[in-house]
Amino acid sequence: MKRTINYAVVREKLLQKKLELQKNALSRSEFSEDSGEVKDIADEAYLLSSQKLQRALGETDFSEIKLVDEAIQRIDGGGYGICADCGGEISEARLDYYPYAIRCIVCQEARGE
Repeated sequence: MKRTINYAVVREKLLQKKLELQKNALSRSEFSEDSGEVKDIADEAYLLSSQKLQRALGETDFSEIKLVDEAIQRIDGGGYGICADCGGEISEARLDYYPYAIRCIVCQEARGE
């Protein structure tokens, strides 16, 4: 069966995901800047914990934005859906599940990742 990937639709979904991630990162940075009032050591611990969590989530958003950008570059360059290791096609099911995939499942498992 021939591939039926609609690259324009995939690209649009990736751009929407990037916009969503950027909005999330912005709202998290606004949250982490609001230090609030520290009344006691428990408040301080909670505040520090919340800020650490928000920072970690922001880093995760940034990492995913990078993956989105790389996937869009592969679409634009004609390499989207092609395994970086063996050059074979990445299954549509894998791309539906993980649109940032750069390797087919066989090569991914062989790398132990």
